[in-house]
Amino acid sequence: MARWQRRSRDERGAVLVFVCIAMVALIGSAAMAVDIGRETLRNRHIESVADVVAFDAARAINGQTVSQLSAPTGAVTVAVQESATRNNFPYNQLAVDLGTFTNGAFTRQDPVASPAAVPTAVRVAASESTNFLFARGGITGSRSSSGSTGCGSGMACVVKQSTAGFSIGSWLASISSGDSALLSGLLGDAFHLNAVSYNGLLNSTLTLQQIGLNMPVTVLSPTQLLSTSVSIHDFMLASIAALNAQGNTTAANVLNSMILNASTTGTVKLGDFMTVAAGSETAAATASLDVLSILTASAMVMEKNGGHALSIPTTTVSVPGITSITASATVISPPVFYFGTAPGPTISTAQVRVTVTPVINLSAGSGNTACTVSLSNLLGLLGCLLNPLLPVGVTLNGSLPIDLTAASATANLSAINCATPSITVASTTQAVNLNAAANLNLDVTLLGSPLLNAARVNIAAGVKTTATPYTTTFNYPSEFGPSHTKSVGSSTLGLSGLLNVSSANISVLNGTLNTAAVSTLISGLVVPVLNSLLGSLDTALILPISRVLGAKFGGADIAALGMSCNTVRLVG
Repeated sequence: MARWQRRSRDERGAVLVFVCIAMVALIGSAAMAVDIGRETLRNRHIESVADVVAFDAARAINGQTVSQLSAPTGAVTVAVQESATRNNFPYNQLAVDLGTFTNGAFTRQDPVASPAAVPTAVRVAASESTNFLFARGGITGSRSSSGSTGCGSGMACVVKQSTAGFSIGSWLASISSGDSALLSGLLGDAFHLNAVSYNGLLNSTLTLQQIGLNMPVTVLSPTQLLSTSVSIHDFMLASIAALNAQGNTTAANVLNSMILNASTTGTVKLGDFMTVAAGSETAAATASLDVLSILTASAMVMEKNGGHALSIPTTTVSVPGITSITASATVISPPVFYFGTAPGPTISTAQVRVTVTPVINLSAGSGNTACTVSLSNLLGLLGCLLNPLLPVGVTLNGSLPIDLTAASATANLSAINCATPSITVASTTQAVNLNAAANLNLDVTLLGSPLLNAARVNIAAGVKTTATPYTTTFNYPSEFGPSHTKSVGSSTLGLSGLLNVSSANISVLNGTLNTAAVSTLISGLVVPVLNSLLGSLDTALILPISRVLGAKFGGADIAALGMSCNTVRLVG
């Protein structure tokens, strides 16, 4: 009895029982893990095959139609067959669709329904069967799409595209050294700098890649540089380092002078005036950009974000026959840049407003000989008409405010031609309004006694241009870069001739003259003289301001900045 009791309490061998039971589950789990692992490896394999085949197929897209490319001997068909052989994958387990990829969606082009369509993208699905090592049977996996207009659950979509870049706006690289004082006011005020010479920056170029690699805090990729707000101080430091690396010490020294007084708190984000479409980052990164234009655009963005437009300080110019004159100019928006495919979105820039206020004071004395001296002299002729027998002094005085507003010019990248490398930019120069309002008094002295307000002339006149479309082509590479800017529209809009078509309201001795003959006579005398004065203003003020701004009233400056043909990228 005692022996059997001792054996019943003996637990030796009990673990073996549990191990045997657990082994069933362990072996099953291990078998499942092996089969699942094989399935995972198979999925990765067919995904990589689909991606490789999609890239090979996209490279074969050559501008032919979908029916030509997908024919038995078509370029895409042959490329897919060769790619399948290289990757040791059955050709009949590949499904290839040709089409387009727009706004994140793939649209299939059927070779039967749309044989003449020209594809720019390819979609590939691969399928492969896996036999289980432990479980019975196997499973077939594939990269499949959830719909005909997308890449679904990871289907390989590759797009083949050409990208290019251009800019439109007010370029300051064309100024002459004689205009540097106004330019210093323009750019200096924007950066809170003392006036310095900017001549050293002319024709100096950098790429976003060079600037990003030299940022003092951290290296920024071109994409990060476009999307990140950086201090203008750090941006200038990076530009200085990049210019020194080029060996352009002249431009670097100019920036070193500027940075001594640059704001340490102002920030700028290049994406505020540069538009870079998806897949066009490489074109934007390597494009040569004008340093002066980039800094000026940055300054404008800084000022605009603060609620202020960028203005040239009021300027005083001496013109014969005008006692005083004030003028100011305002640039509303900076030059803008686009990098991407064609046709691209419409961008606009370069709104300019110029206000000129001359104060006129012309006087002359005339006697019996005035009529024979010069009939073309307004004051002498008026003195003659008023009283040819008596000594008469005539003074014409008043103001002639002139306001010129140029609306934004618009442009888009309309075409990229890789066969004969070039790009085409379609632009439209918007209307320009130029208005003037002359308020002039005619004072007369008779025998030494003043006869004030003998006549008053009010003239209102203006010119308005209409929107005009242009098409500009840049050949690659000879016409690319900021030094090859092309202008469209009017290069200048002269003030002379502004009053050729005008209406006049004339009063004599505080009484309104309704006689058409008298009104026509006096306005006919006043207008030619005013036109002569306006011609002087053109030379002395309006044209220099135009050169300083780099603006084309009624027009725009366009530059081609980069071009990349037939690049392929994975989009899904």
